[in-house]
Amino acid sequence: MYFESAVEQAEAVQKRQVSRVELVRAHLERIERLNPQLNAFTDLCPRDALRRAGAADKAKAPPRSALDGAVIGVKDLNMVRGTFTRFGTPFTRYFVAPMDDVIVARLKAAGAAIVGKLATSELGTMPVTEPPIHPPTRNPFVPERNAGGSSGGSGSAVAAGLLSLAHGSDGAGSIRIPAAFCGVFGFKPTHALVPNPVETLDRADLTVNGPIASNVRDLAAMVDVLAALHREQALLPKLDAAPKRHLRVMVSYDTTISPTEPAIKDGVRRVAEWFLRAGHQVDEAPWFAGKVEEFVPIWQRLVADLPIPIDRGMSPVARWLRSHGRTLARHEVANHKRGIAERIDRWFEPADVWISPTVGTFAPPNGSFRHMDGASAFFAAAPIGAFTAVFNLSGQPAGSVPIGFGAGGQPFGVQIAAKRHDDLTVLRLMRALEADFAKERRARKPQISAHAA
Repeated sequence: MYFESAVEQAEAVQKRQVSRVELVRAHLERIERLNPQLNAFTDLCPRDALRRAGAADKAKAPPRSALDGAVIGVKDLNMVRGTFTRFGTPFTRYFVAPMDDVIVARLKAAGAAIVGKLATSELGTMPVTEPPIHPPTRNPFVPERNAGGSSGGSGSAVAAGLLSLAHGSDGAGSIRIPAAFCGVFGFKPTHALVPNPVETLDRADLTVNGPIASNVRDLAAMVDVLAALHREQALLPKLDAAPKRHLRVMVSYDTTISPTEPAIKDGVRRVAEWFLRAGHQVDEAPWFAGKVEEFVPIWQRLVADLPIPIDRGMSPVARWLRSHGRTLARHEVANHKRGIAERIDRWFEPADVWISPTVGTFAPPNGSFRHMDGASAFFAAAPIGAFTAVFNLSGQPAGSVPIGFGAGGQPFGVQIAAKRHDDLTVLRLMRALEADFAKERRARKPQISAHAA
């Protein structure tokens, strides 16, 4: 029993073609079979998922959303009542969430069946998922390489076919990076469209919750749920309309932080040519001239504010970020971030849309940063977020579309971003690219996959 789309799952439930309980059981079976190879899930909650599914099957109520009956997982930075919420760190290894956070409450109210928690890097700090509490989360296409981070469990689970749709969160690319590395779709909404469950801690407004999926319809469906959009505002019903005509599209291939792999440049070039054929104006321009050092204090202060009282047992990166972050004044960091955001707005202004690599490199081998000190590991990994972190600082919507594969079978993605609150344009463009680039993507199957197991 396999559905390529969570929206299709929900439609099948509403048509009585399959029950919620059958869907939950089918997902749990393949997760239990394949997760030991992936380390995508940190915990499963089969009793609660089956209980809720059974009650909903009996109720036979009208659909609550386009995801009513679909099976999903939630990233382990979010609280799901009664489940372990580990945050990827030793101190909270056995912490059981006493409540649902606002994101999880909305997913449950929409009728989505949550079957488990998905792996994250420790405290969401790194663009790879290798926390100290479990082995690295593996990339289903190239298992010796990482799934990315910090929503690595979400990217790995969707790519392997354990889920069609997964929840993630994004503070510097944490949705888009694993989506690119794992060859799936990821979308970071406009900041403030979706409520931030750690708003009181994330004073710089870097993080936002959003979806990773095997298709763009599921992305739109989850954003509709997370943002609690009313029928007239909902993105999913508007998704298949043609994107705006005659867009001003700017394209960049490189950053000043690190070079881009030739195969990834070629993929971005193919997307730029697609925009030209569609009748848009396309111009090449330099990427935003930011430095990693400008981002570091903002990230350090955010990680330092997380309410973990003891740093013992944390990775060198997390300890380094927290120790330096505690020395920084919050108001100075906030002013610093606002200044960068204003620069990004001026850089973005000539364009309706920017396209670029999502990540300029392929997924790194597992353990690449394991034996480094904190500062060295952070700066070695920082180029992974060179294209993505820009839009966390400024808040624009941005998505990653799987476009191709390197010579070694490593997936890569192209990033599409638009002005704030123009989420629909990004999703419509992703949907159009999905249709035109789907053949190459579907031709390759992951080495670790529910399809082949």
